[in-house]
Amino acid sequence: MRDPFVPSIFLLKCLEPAAVRFSVVATKNNQVYQIAAGPIEVKLPFSGVIVPEIPTTDPESLPGAALYRSYCLNCHLQASSKKDRSATVIKNAISNNGAMANSSDLKKLTNAQIQLIADYLKEL
Repeated sequence: MRDPFVPSIFLLKCLEPAAVRFSVVATKNNQVYQIAAGPIEVKLPFSGVIVPEIPTTDPESLPGAALYRSYCLNCHLQASSKKDRSATVIKNAISNNGAMANSSDLKKLTNAQIQLIADYLKEL
């Protein structure tokens, strides 16, 4: 069975193909999982290979989208109204903004989860 959190295609871009390192971050049941690997050797068929751009992923399939729906959607109905909010802005709002500051659920969000929400909002 294919892991639903891992895209079927990865595109690695690097200046030094022999020293590729990567990490994957996913969330499931409000837990953030991260794995890193590398360096791995990448052998290209010949120098000067041009890899076409792969269309970006639908923002709704990003891990931050599920977190936004779980923690933010009740009050912030349109995610696009919060487009481009950084993790720092979100953390400050959770700490200092009235109803958000009083929410015990929001205070449980980890820095990594807040970053995933910010990454999602950046893609809208």
